[in-house]
Amino acid sequence: MFDTNLEIDAIGNYSVDGHNPWDEESKYSGSLQIQKNDNQYHLDWAVGISNIYQKGIGKVIKNFLVVHFDYKDKEHTFKGLVIYRQIDKDTLAGFWIEEGIFEVGFECLKLKNRGFQ
Repeated sequence: MFDTNLEIDAIGNYSVDGHNPWDEESKYSGSLQIQKNDNQYHLDWAVGISNIYQKGIGKVIKNFLVVHFDYKDKEHTFKGLVIYRQIDKDTLAGFWIEEGIFEVGFECLKLKNRGFQ
């Protein structure tokens, strides 16, 4: 499965592949940049057909990267929580839930490069 002793090493630029909570066939892809400032991670996603911009702030809790995220459309701000686990040195997998949606989505992150650290 995965190494339970693997520490989170998430700084970098990632490709994102996932599916929405309401239907595993409702898939999306995009990119994610993860930066770290002290003990806090800052995440910036661009996902979906229209490259919806989402941002998040998180921290590592017991080898999980726990992130509160939000994004906006013309009328609303949507908020949620995503929890990632490092699978190997280049891969993180996570599940997410959003306010008002009572099912769980999933996404997989593949490291493209470490970027500027």
